[in-house]
Amino acid sequence: EHNERLPRIRAQLFNILYPILANNLTLVEALPMINIHAKAERAAITKGVNFAPVLAAWNTFENASNLTKLNLLEGPSNRFMRILSNEHMRLILSQKKNALDLSEIMAGRKMLLISLRSYNRIGSDNLRMLGVMILSELFRVGMKRNERLRPPPFHVYIDEFGEYVTPAVAKALDQIRKKNIYFTV
Repeated sequence: EHNERLPRIRAQLFNILYPILANNLTLVEALPMINIHAKAERAAITKGVNFAPVLAAWNTFENASNLTKLNLLEGPSNRFMRILSNEHMRLILSQKKNALDLSEIMAGRKMLLISLRSYNRIGSDNLRMLGVMILSELFRVGMKRNERLRPPPFHVYIDEFGEYVTPAVAKALDQIRKKNIYFTV
């Protein structure tokens, strides 16, 4: 989606996360993106970005006053700091290597059980975010399956589905069945 069509906070988060993903960085490595004084680090991170709307947003940001920069980053910064201030979340989100190979689990007809019930350690908002991230990764991997090769069926059972559903997840549910992935919610 083009940045002009996005609500302000969503556009700001997009502009922060796009360079992070483009450079294969972790969320912990994203901290210079929300620090108004980290211009050199931000420039290094955005250097490899070739998406014009994101580059234009960062060029505008760098030319703004410190007060404007603070106002622009207040929402994303609060969200990042709320997530990264939790030690468990910081450890999870600072991993470079993906230890959870969902394509291998799907192809090997393996079972994966994930419990997202540790409210006291991580917090309900962070658990919800982890659930959404896991579902998004499941959809990303699932959509890569070649339906012509008739991949083995993969069943996903989700308790408390309402905690993890987003508009993107709802849309993906309809598309993922073509890849022989079935959901029970």
